[in-house]
Order: sequence, then structure tokens, then C-alpha cells
Amino acid sequence: MQEDASVDGGQHTGEIRPLTRCRPEGEVLCRSANVEAEIKTALGLGPATVCERATIHDREHPQFMSEECLVYLIRDARARGDDRSMCALWNALVTRCAPHINSQLATLGHQSVEEGYHAVLRDIGMAILDLRTDRGDFLQVNFWTPLKRRTITEFNRQVSARRKAKALVSLSELVGEDGSHAERDDDGDGARVPRDEWHDQSVTPLEELELTEAGAEEAAMVERALAALRPIVREAFILKYREGWKTHSKDPNEMTISRALGKSDRQIRNYFAEAEEHFRAWREEA
Repeated sequence: MQEDASVDGGQHTGEIRPLTRCRPEGEVLCRSANVEAEIKTALGLGPATVCERATIHDREHPQFMSEECLVYLIRDARARGDDRSMCALWNALVTRCAPHINSQLATLGHQSVEEGYHAVLRDIGMAILDLRTDRGDFLQVNFWTPLKRRTITEFNRQVSARRKAKALVSLSELVGEDGSHAERDDDGDGARVPRDEWHDQSVTPLEELELTEAGAEEAAMVERALAALRPIVREAFILKYREGWKTHSKDPNEMTISRALGKSDRQIRNYFAEAEEHFRAWREEA
């Protein structure tokens, strides 16, 4: 539903605008009583006081305002044309979001984290500032759920983009048949060939083929072998043996293969075993 972009000549009306978005079953979204109370209190304060309170991060502080409340106030400032308050409130909200977004994207590397960080905030900001639709309604009911989902979506998008950009996995990064010279993963689960020892190991027949004039043709064969893996098995395999990701971690903020794919640690290990069996058979046929 469209909201009037010139509410009361730039002043608060004192009334809290209701949500209009419906759940799949048809029920209209509803803010919690606490959020409604926070908004009502904020609407009775001056812009400077509201912006000052928005910077309070202690959730136990009596003047703390929830993220859901901040979303409403940002939209309200936007509707009234109060750009100064809108920017101050948005910056306060971003300050709270940044640690979560950065921690979830951290394993992608600095440049990708920065790219993903801006992508997530851009989408969230566009939803909040879209006064002509109800896109910002759910953010006033449960702010963190869509933020976390959008962050995961961005994470998976970048992983997928990397996989497509690097269609061929370097053969020296594939696990050997006997797992010799391998080290335990940081999480104590599974093994991988140490980077500093790759070129010290005996060259496999497949690696020798890469170095010949026919290497391009053989590389295409390897690509076909990878393509023959089930998509989720291929993704798990590449993330571990190519990207060096952990299968799991005790740190709840660290992105791991299990969390990225939404599978248990045991299932991920089964994927590794399936991939290794596939490559073992492929080597025997080569």
C-alpha cells in the first residue's frame, strides 16, 4: 500500500501507521506490543532526541529502541521529508547490522566481504525506503530474520559465482587415493593436502597429463569428472579441498560447509566419501 510522502506537512501525526502485508495464510502482519510502545514514545520526542537514543546499543537500557522500531522511524522520516533524521537513524541501524553481516561473509575474503556487505545493506535499505509498497513491513515485525536470510543469500551467490568462474579444480588440490601427507582439518574433521607440500609430492599421472601439450584436453576430462558429481557433493568437495573451508566450527559466527549447505557434519562427510570414490573410479578408467 502506498504511503503519503508528505505526512502532515513534515510533522508526526501521532498515529502509528498500520502494517498491510499479509502472511501466506492471509493474516496481516502485526508488530509486537513492545515495538508499538517504542514507536509511540519516539513519536512524542524531538528528532534530535530520537536520533540520540538510536545510538544506544545496550538492550537493557530503558531508552533502547529496537531495530524494528528504527525501521519504522526511518520510513516515517522519509515520508516526512526529514532527510537529516532519516540518515542518522539509518547509520545507527547499519552500525548494529555490520558485525553480523561481516562475520557471516568473513570466509570469502576482504574484497568479497566489502562487496557483499554493501549488497546486503542496499537491499535492506531499498526495502525500508520503499514507501509505495509493503516491502518494509516484515522488517518492523522481525528485523533480524530477513537480514540473516539476505546475508546467507549473498554468501551463496558469491560461492556460486566463484565456482562458475573457476570451473576446473586444480588436480593438485584433489585428495590422493591413500590420503598420504595429509593433515587434519582445523576442526579435527577430514584431511587435506597442505599447500606448502603440494609441489613436494610425487606427481600423479593426472598431474603429468596437465603438463603435456594435451593438458587442455585432459583438463576438460577432469571438468567432466567434476560435473558428473551430484551438485551438492561437488559444491561440498570444492569448498573443502579447493577453498580450504572447515566442515564445522564451534564458533557460531563462522561460516562453514555444514552451515552454508544446511547439512549435518555427518552428511558432509558422506559427500566427501562419495566424491573420493567417484574420483578413484575415474582415475582407474583414465
